[in-house]
Amino acid sequence: MGITINSEALNNAATSLNVIGNNIANVNTSGYKQASFSELLKKASGGSSEAAGVTQAFTQGNIISSTNPLDMAISGNSLFRLDGGNGISYTRNSQFSVDSNNYIVNSFGDKLTGYNVDDYGKLDTSKLTNLSINTGKSDPIATTEIKLQVSLSNLKLADRTTAATFKVDSPDTYDSTTTSTIYDASGSSKKVQCYFKQIADTEWRMYTYVDDVLSPPYPKVSPLVEYAKLTFQPNGKISIGASSYAVPIMTDVTMDLSNSTKMEGSFSVNSTSQDGRTAADMTSYKVNNDGTIEAIYADGTAEVMAQVVLAKFDNLQGLTASSNNQWVESSLSGKPHLGIAGSGGFGSIQGGSTEGSNVDLTTEMVRLIAAQRAFQSAAEVVKKQDETVQTINRIGG
Repeated sequence: MGITINSEALNNAATSLNVIGNNIANVNTSGYKQASFSELLKKASGGSSEAAGVTQAFTQGNIISSTNPLDMAISGNSLFRLDGGNGISYTRNSQFSVDSNNYIVNSFGDKLTGYNVDDYGKLDTSKLTNLSINTGKSDPIATTEIKLQVSLSNLKLADRTTAATFKVDSPDTYDSTTTSTIYDASGSSKKVQCYFKQIADTEWRMYTYVDDVLSPPYPKVSPLVEYAKLTFQPNGKISIGASSYAVPIMTDVTMDLSNSTKMEGSFSVNSTSQDGRTAADMTSYKVNNDGTIEAIYADGTAEVMAQVVLAKFDNLQGLTASSNNQWVESSLSGKPHLGIAGSGGFGSIQGGSTEGSNVDLTTEMVRLIAAQRAFQSAAEVVKKQDETVQTINRIGG
C-alpha cells in the first residue's frame, strides 16, 4: 500500500517535469501561454498528494515587431478564431500569411475568420467567413471630379491678352495654363489642359481641352471655340455658382474650382487632385487596430480587403487545449462572444507584430530544480519502501 501511495507522488513529479519542460521548449513560440501544474493534499488515509490538473495563464505576452505585415498581435483579453484541422479553434499565435488560394492562414493551414468585402468593396458584416484578400492589381476607377485650386494673376489692362480668337498653339491668345491627368473606366490616362484668359477685373475665360479636344458646351466666341466663364468677388474669391464646370468629353466629369482666387502677382497652381486611378500592382498589406486589412498599391492608394473578428470567453481557463498552440471551446468555457477589435471589451490588434510567449524562463528553471528534487525524493521513498517489503518477505520466509 505504501509503495502505491508514494508512486502517486512520483507520477505527479513526473507530470510537473513534463509541464515545465513544455514551457521551456515553447519560450520562443508566438502566443504560447504558460502552463502550470498543481497538486492537492489527498484527504483519504495515507496523506499522499493527487494531481489537481494543468492550467494555463492567459496573461499578456510581450508584443514584438516583425517584418511580416500580416502578423497580428492582440493587446487585451481576446483570441483569434480559426477554421481548420481542429474544426473551429482559437489561438493567440499571431503569425499569418496568404496561401495559394488567397486565404489568410497560419503555418498549419488553418484559415483566419472574419468579414470579407462584397462585390461593391464594402465590408459584409452579416456573414462570418474565412478571410481571403486580393493579391493582384487594383481595379481602375474612372475620374468623376477634378479639384483645381489656382491663383489667377490680376493683370493690368495693358498686360492683358487682346487677341480676339483663342488658339491652343498661340500663347499670345491666353494668359496662363495648367495640366491635370484623369482616367477613364479602363484606367487609361487622359490629359486635361486648362487655359485662362482675363477679360475684365473680375472675369476670366477658361478653355478646357481633353487630349487636345475642346470640351463643350461652353459659351461660344466663334463657331470653333468655347469656354467657361469664371467670375470673382471683390475680395478675390471665386463667385458662388461659378466654381463647378462639366467636362463632358469624359463621362460625368466635373471640375471644381471653388477654392480658386484672383490676386496680384504671378499665376500659381495651389493644388490639383482627381478621384480616378489606373490599375496598380499590390505591394503590401496593412493591418489596422480594428482588424481591418488594407491592400497597399504601387500608386499609394489603399483598399480595405477584410476585417478580422476576435473571440472572448467568460472562462478562458475552461478552454480545452488542442494541438498547434490552439484551444477549443468546452462546457466550462461557455460559448464564444465575437466582436471587433478595440470595441466592446475586445482587445486591439497591432499589425506587423507578434505576441511573444508569456513564459518566464528564470521562473521555469527554478521550478525545474524543485520538480527534479521532488521526483528524486519520491523515487528514493519508493526505493526504501521496496527494500522494507523485501526484508519483511525474507523474515516471513
